[in-house]
Amino acid sequence: MAGRIVPAAILRAVLTGALFSCPVGRLAWAGLRTWTSGHAVKSRAGLDYPTHLHVGVREDYRRHGLGKELVLRFVAQVGGVGISGIHVLVVEGNLAARALFQSRGFDVLGRYEVLFPGSWTRVGMLLLGTLMIPARHPADEEAESPGAKAVDE
Repeated sequence: MAGRIVPAAILRAVLTGALFSCPVGRLAWAGLRTWTSGHAVKSRAGLDYPTHLHVGVREDYRRHGLGKELVLRFVAQVGGVGISGIHVLVVEGNLAARALFQSRGFDVLGRYEVLFPGSWTRVGMLLLGTLMIPARHPADEEAESPGAKAVDE
């Protein structure tokens, strides 16, 4: 039943123009612009910094060390299981969050902009990361396999 209703509803939305109405169109355009501007920056984090951390502390609980404790515990857990690195996204203007992560060894890996529809406000985002252990890639492991080593004479 749903297989007949959903396609019909989408077709009706396309034919009546509702799918491309101003709010929906702006949202789609903003999403596309944000994705294209951040894709190259975020793809760098995928190999060396495979774990993403998001910390959100309610405003009335801030400035009590809760965020710092959450970051410390997460870093300890990730380091304990052998994951190579952690990345976070921080609003560029959020100086408190930047200071929190940078004081824990996170470095700036890149910057991109998020575009908000309606007001078309651009917000700078920073990609921060910290390595837990030296990053190893499959290509590195192949180069170190016994058959790939050169023999010194």
